[in-house]
Amino acid sequence: MNDKFFDLKKEKQDKMINAALKIFSLSDYRRASTDDVVKMAGISKGLLFHYFTNKAGLYDFLYAYSLKYLAIELYQTVSIKEHDYFELLKQIQKAHLLVMKQYPYMAAFLEKAEEETDEEVVPLIAAKRAERKKEYEAIFDRADRNGWKENVNIELATNIIHFTLKGIEHTFVRLEEFIPEEMNKRIEEYLNFLKPAMYEITD
Repeated sequence: MNDKFFDLKKEKQDKMINAALKIFSLSDYRRASTDDVVKMAGISKGLLFHYFTNKAGLYDFLYAYSLKYLAIELYQTVSIKEHDYFELLKQIQKAHLLVMKQYPYMAAFLEKAEEETDEEVVPLIAAKRAERKKEYEAIFDRADRNGWKENVNIELATNIIHFTLKGIEHTFVRLEEFIPEEMNKRIEEYLNFLKPAMYEITD
């Protein structure tokens, strides 16, 4: 990556980043087209590759940039004093929402990248992907396991919640007009619905 990218005006940087995030969040790496990225960003392919060399370089930059940007919001938003699993989820979603105000498809891109198997980019992001996994594990390690109802299989329950939230995100990011606030509202509705079924509710 050419560091001169950061000499561009922030508005132009973000336009290029947001275009690439959207394209890579809606398709896997192989099918995502840099032609679509430059068209959406309103730039030439020559300019894109001047800063990022090639498609893999762009993807690697996006992943590293997204990881750092989201990590800052998670650090500032998710309380180290919180031990309720569902409240931690809500705080994570709040951090995601704050990120999406600037970069609407960043969280979706990171989720999509978790499933990426292309041999051209997996070696580039493997270490960073493991770092992201550890970051979320550290948050959920704080969750109080005693909060779950006695008859609830915690592993099964957390998988259900995870796939539910991924399904909501998958649906919303593909809407013609993606509104992060609406997605966050829907996620919170589902979490509020699921919590009483799985968790001991105390006054």
